[in-house]
Amino acid sequence: MKKLFAAVLLIAAILCAGCGGDKKLVNNGDTVFVDLPAGEKFVNFAHSSVNGYVAHRKRRASEEPEEYVIDLVHQDAFGHSEQISKVYVIREH
Repeated sequence: MKKLFAAVLLIAAILCAGCGGDKKLVNNGDTVFVDLPAGEKFVNFAHSSVNGYVAHRKRRASEEPEEYVIDLVHQDAFGHSEQISKVYVIREH
C-alpha cells in the first residue's frame, strides 16, 4: 500500500512539474510584474482582495508586444480614493 501511495505521489509530481509555468510573476513589494508567454496578447485584468487575474489570447501577426501598467487604488468605505496600494506591470513578449 505504501509503494502504491509513493508511486501515485511520484506520478503527480512529474505531471505537475510544468503546471503554471506559462506566466512568470515577480512580486517586488508594491509592484507585481507579470510576464506573459511569448506570442500572447493581454486582454483584461481583474482583481479581488486576494488574487489578480490576467486574461490573454494569442497575438495576431499585425500586433506588436506592449507593456501595461495597472494601478490598484485603495478606496475607503465611502468610495473616496486614498492611495495606490499596488501596481501591476503586465509585459508581452
